[in-house]
Amino acid sequence: MSESVHLSETEQASLQQILSMTDLEAQKRMAYPFWALAGIVFLISQAAIFWDPMVCIALMPLAFAMLMVGMARFGYYRLYRIIHFQNTMIDESEHKD
Repeated sequence: MSESVHLSETEQASLQQILSMTDLEAQKRMAYPFWALAGIVFLISQAAIFWDPMVCIALMPLAFAMLMVGMARFGYYRLYRIIHFQNTMIDESEHKD
């Protein structure tokens, strides 16, 4: 058996905020602009290598950061779906009792 978990008030507020979300797809849709920007910045950095290599070096980390922020948004979407799924399973099991 697992031991019970006690959440702090801040964690409970954060969980309630997540559970109150109705449009989880918005989390996934937020990732797409970041990925598009990452691609655009990457292409600009590749073109800038002929103009000034320092611009290329400066833009590559920015493109990578945008890519990672997009991946984080997509990860939040998946995490929020799991939390919502577990909450519905708990609610269903409580109603059966």
